Amino acid sequence: MKPNPQSESIRIRFSEKQKKRLLEEKNRTDRSASDIVRQAVDEYFGRKRRA
Repeated sequence: MKPNPQSESIRIRFSEKQKKRLLEEKNRTDRSASDIVRQAVDEYFGRKRRA
């Protein structure tokens, strides 16, 4: 996914375990960490909306 020129950058703090898992997924899938986090956020809010 290409960055959207209208998107906003934010900082998020992760535990070492979360960071390790994110980087492992990034390397395994050849996707950016940002793309993985965006997908996770979209899925989280999609579930919340249906609940």
